[in-house]
Amino acid sequence: MKRPIWVALGLFMLRTREQAVNYLTAASVGAILVFVATPAVSMIVLGFPLLHALGAAVLLGGILAVAALWYWLSIRWMDTHDRW
Repeated sequence: MKRPIWVALGLFMLRTREQAVNYLTAASVGAILVFVATPAVSMIVLGFPLLHALGAAVLLGGILAVAALWYWLSIRWMDTHDRW
């Protein structure tokens, strides 16, 4: 079965399921770390107000969370419809 474009893009240059799961794990952990660390660094080091720091954390952490979701959905599609 031919892969949809969103799966092909999500798994671009990833040859094995193990590689894809490693990217999924890195994006998930990265999203959590960015969400926690960004307000602290923004407020303490850069002196940003709390609202700006939280906005930056949500934006940056959200981008990584969307990437993790994309990896997860692509892996799930491959497991269900295709093989590695």
